[in-house]
Amino acid sequence: MNNTNSTDFDQVCQNLWQDLEKTIRYLNTEEISLVRKSYLIAIELFQDDRRNNNQYYLEHKVNVAKILAGIKLDKVTIISALLYGDLAEGKLEKEKYKKILPPEVHIIVEDLNKIIKIFQTAGPCNQEKYAENLRRMFLATSRDFRVFFIKLADRIDVLLNLSHIDLRRAREIAEQAIRIDTEIASRMGITILKNKIEDSAFQYLHPQIWEYMVNNEGLNFEARTNLAKKLQSKTINFLSSIKFPYLEIMGRAKGYYAVYNKLYDKGKTIDQVYDLIALRIIVEDIPKCYLALTEIHKIFPEHVERTKDYITEPKENGYQSLHTTVIDKEAGVSFEFQIRTQEMHEFAEYGAAAHWAYKKKVKAESKLSFLDPAQLMNLGETLRRGAWNLFVRQNENDQSNNIEVSLLGDKVFVLRWKGDVRSV
Repeated sequence: MNNTNSTDFDQVCQNLWQDLEKTIRYLNTEEISLVRKSYLIAIELFQDDRRNNNQYYLEHKVNVAKILAGIKLDKVTIISALLYGDLAEGKLEKEKYKKILPPEVHIIVEDLNKIIKIFQTAGPCNQEKYAENLRRMFLATSRDFRVFFIKLADRIDVLLNLSHIDLRRAREIAEQAIRIDTEIASRMGITILKNKIEDSAFQYLHPQIWEYMVNNEGLNFEARTNLAKKLQSKTINFLSSIKFPYLEIMGRAKGYYAVYNKLYDKGKTIDQVYDLIALRIIVEDIPKCYLALTEIHKIFPEHVERTKDYITEPKENGYQSLHTTVIDKEAGVSFEFQIRTQEMHEFAEYGAAAHWAYKKKVKAESKLSFLDPAQLMNLGETLRRGAWNLFVRQNENDQSNNIEVSLLGDKVFVLRWKGDVRSV
């Protein structure tokens, strides 16, 4: 460590811990203490080394850990996020660290370091080599799929810090994130991470469209977020006035990339996108979902045939909720309500991560598979034994020399000669 800057770095370390500590308050005192000890180990390992963007390596580690803490993952995941990286490779084997760290941390860190090495040593990739690197990556993470949570969070922090690199390289990173990382997040049901990846990558993939949407009053994310807050307040006031027993009401604006998909990929106009703004009402049981729907329609008129019951008929991935598109005549806008129980909400937002986030709420009679440890183990077995394997097939008759990579059963990635990945 540079002694002349040691005081400044000490302050950086202190500030980083204070930021991280705020996000892990859902852990108990003993767990927070273990994270603190692990953070001190991270300082020993990474010291004041910096990344290419001049960011402290330690700061990147803390940012990744904070993203994971945002979805309330367990202490092992948070600690592993602080300690993986090529600068730490082999150092955690010291006896003094083994006495402190849970054994699962060593497994997760080792697998993450394998991923780093795979892509660092790859160099320029042709189609076959790139596909082989992907295959090796999935095989390398077969022991504990919490590795995927950390990888996704790492990708988000990388995307948030692309402004310092060449635009062409930034586009390549964003394209890979959209084509591969979002698919991983989607299949694991982690909507909240998927959305962050998409929106962080969007401005590099489609800068002109992104700029247009930012400057369009009807599409601007901040403007829609502010309107969502007003509609949220109106809904809270109404339900409170009739003493309706809701647990939580939250509002959100649809992300730029999700809007882009509907407007451009699906050929819709702005008038045909009814969920640019959505409010979620969380209630304690299923009967109250339907009662809330009835009450909401008393203040917000319903669009004809714009109510969908995903509770009675869940989506293929298990998603459950009531959706209804309504009109606020005062604001002159259409928006969507999503009405669900707490368990349904946890599943929609966190997917497989919900097991660690809410494991203390698990009941033996629970019918929700994402909270069932046995079902979670089945998911882990699926990851290990087939769904995450890549089957590469080269079509010799294809003049474009594409390689088809079958990922997760019903999705096929086409790895083109340029090195980009298309989902078909």
